[in-house]
Amino acid sequence: KRSLAIRKQIDAVAPLKNSVLLLGETGVGKDFWAEYLFRQSGFRSFLNLNCGDVPDNLIDSEWFGYKKGAFTGAERDFEGKWAQADKGILFLNQIDLLSLNVQSRLLRIIERKIYYPLGSTSERKIDVKFIFSANEDIEKQVRENRFRADLYYRISPYMIKIPPLRDRKQDIISLLHYFTDREKIQLNLSEEGLKS
Repeated sequence: KRSLAIRKQIDAVAPLKNSVLLLGETGVGKDFWAEYLFRQSGFRSFLNLNCGDVPDNLIDSEWFGYKKGAFTGAERDFEGKWAQADKGILFLNQIDLLSLNVQSRLLRIIERKIYYPLGSTSERKIDVKFIFSANEDIEKQVRENRFRADLYYRISPYMIKIPPLRDRKQDIISLLHYFTDREKIQLNLSEEGLKS
């Protein structure tokens, strides 16, 4: 019953351009539900960026790209992850792990849907539907000034709370298949890399 309620909420917001915030404790399957939302959306592509994977000092170059010569070692233009997400869905996973400094920059980009690659004076427009995920204590982080209140309100016009698995045991098999299939894809990619 709980999963059916989540599906109904996601089905309702999936086709809209509005942002969606998925909330839940670690291990509830936020990745799974973000990909389900994509499949229901009609958008052409889906890019999952884990906010905890990239250090602050590399976010600009990794996410927004750079021009040749922007810094030592920038020997060619690089588009960045956000350019890859254009016209699709951009899933910023674990947004509550971002530092306040990055949150501030991200807020402006989300509001205006433009950004500047490193070393460029030309703005890049991005046309995406944002999905965000965070742990349930993000509201506590806002109260404690560890997460910007203005960013929180910007990313949560539609908030979907994912209950823990202990309250929806019927989902365990589906999630097991999802993660097994994902690992198979990763293993196949690794094997292809070893063959070439």
